[in-house]
Amino acid sequence: MHSEVKTYYLTPEELAAYIEKHPIVEERKPMQAELAKPISKKHIERSVESQRKSRMGRPTIMDKVDHDKVYKLYMDGLTYEQMAKELGISEGSVQKYISRKQFHDPEGWPPRLKRKVKEG
Repeated sequence: MHSEVKTYYLTPEELAAYIEKHPIVEERKPMQAELAKPISKKHIERSVESQRKSRMGRPTIMDKVDHDKVYKLYMDGLTYEQMAKELGISEGSVQKYISRKQFHDPEGWPPRLKRKVKEG
């Protein structure tokens, strides 16, 4: 049932002709960095904003909060507790939001050394 295997050897002339017809070309896939185009800050901002608007899943409490008001309260020097009371959300939500903003935009959300105490 087994067929016999025959081996055929090329002459040096036939081998040279075959190599000339079918040259050995190194095929290298481009690396990810070579494929990527430089990304501008504006492109990233648009992408993040688009993802935020079309985000799937459960909405967070921060989706309902005025982000400009959080920034104003932060820059006015209020504590997380005071900001949370003013916004009607938990102190942890305020802290998480601000820490993320500080990570992505440290110049726009500078660390505060002194906090004002707002009479209550």
